[in-house]
Amino acid sequence: MTNVFGISTQSTEYQCEVKTRLGLEYDLLSDEGLKLGGALGLPVFEWEGKKVFKRVTLAVDEGKVVRVWYPVFPPDRSAEEVLEWLRGRDVKES
Repeated sequence: MTNVFGISTQSTEYQCEVKTRLGLEYDLLSDEGLKLGGALGLPVFEWEGKKVFKRVTLAVDEGKVVRVWYPVFPPDRSAEEVLEWLRGRDVKES
């Protein structure tokens, strides 16, 4: 089973509004206290006086991070790169 989630430092309420406004097909997870991001060492930067995550993509399999894409560049190619990797992984595991 494959699950896709977004994670950010914004509040759950803000994320619900963003998901609805943008019509996202995946859930957003709030790490407002930076607990998960801190444990994983996710890169952050300051924006409008708050810490936010830099763009990073993690592939997690059975609770283990198995691949990291960082920096996410160029952003318009990132999703396709991840999909290509996932397709290759599915072929190898078949």
